[in-house]
Amino acid sequence: MLAVLMGLLALGLSIAMVVTALRTVLWRSTTGTVLSGKIQSTVSGRINLHKPIIQYEYVVAGKKYIGSRYTLVPMDDEGTEEWARGILATHPAGSKCRVFYRPGHPDASVLRRTPRASFYFLTAFFGLVLGLGSVLGGISLHREGRKTPA
Repeated sequence: MLAVLMGLLALGLSIAMVVTALRTVLWRSTTGTVLSGKIQSTVSGRINLHKPIIQYEYVVAGKKYIGSRYTLVPMDDEGTEEWARGILATHPAGSKCRVFYRPGHPDASVLRRTPRASFYFLTAFFGLVLGLGSVLGGISLHREGRKTPA
C-alpha cells in the first residue's frame, strides 16, 4: 500500500510541475532592464548546483516592479557553473530583457517561461516510470497478498 501512495505522490507532483510550466505560457510580456546578476551556488554532498540570480526591473500599467526569478519551474533554474555563467552572460547589467509576468499579479515574473527539455524528461521519468510503476507494483502486490494458497 505504501508503494501505491508513493507512486501517486510522485505522479501528482509531476503533474503539478507540468501544469505550472504550461500555465506560464499564458503570461504576458514586457520589456525590462537587468539591474544585476550573480551566481548562487549550493553544495549538497557531492553535487554542486549553480543558480543564476538576475535582478531586473519592469513596468506594468505604469507601476515599476523588481523581479529576480529566472524561471518558475522547480529544478529548471539550477545547473552547472558553466550553464549559470552562460545565462548571466546573456543578461548583463544595463541590458534590456523580456520579462514574463502573471496577468492580474504583475509582481510575479520570470525571464524564462518555457522549461528546458531536461525538465520534461525528468518529469516524465519520475512521474510516469516511478509513479505509475509504484502504483501498478503496489496493486499487484496487494492482489498477490489477497490470494489464498491452494
